[in-house]
Amino acid sequence: ADKVPNYESVCYGRDWVEGVRVVFDDEKLSYEELLEEVFETQKPQLGSRQYASIIFPHNDQQSQIAKAWMEKNAGRERKDGWKMEWTSLEPYSRFFQAEGYHQRYWQKQRPRFAIILLLLAVSTGFFDSAIPLALQETADMVANASVVAIGLLITAERFLDSKVVEL
Repeated sequence: ADKVPNYESVCYGRDWVEGVRVVFDDEKLSYEELLEEVFETQKPQLGSRQYASIIFPHNDQQSQIAKAWMEKNAGRERKDGWKMEWTSLEPYSRFFQAEGYHQRYWQKQRPRFAIILLLLAVSTGFFDSAIPLALQETADMVANASVVAIGLLITAERFLDSKVVEL
């Protein structure tokens, strides 16, 4: 792929894949041990390029180790049914850090979703018994406006923090 990836090309295209770049100390952990740990702990989705089980060796030595490890483990199946044959080996290519808005995605989104749910509960009257009658209409209006504002801010973040950096 010649272009710089973006969220849409990773999720819906076939040229890029969402990956994890692992930096490790081979004095403490061998590459084969790393492959073993990744195989056992990854959560890939069969048929999905975005969440595929793919090994991208960084150099020829890692490539040889990965090939030998895969051959040694041919036919292997994890307890959850994931088969070694569904893991592929691809040549190393350029690696990009995802857009800024995609970094620490769930750490940012979970509180946002919690606030939105709370505001929606206010606007639908769930908390009416706790809000004085004179303030209920104002509370509903503020809650609805806040949900819209948060949605607009999340959307703006995608455009304002969309720089992709090659590592």
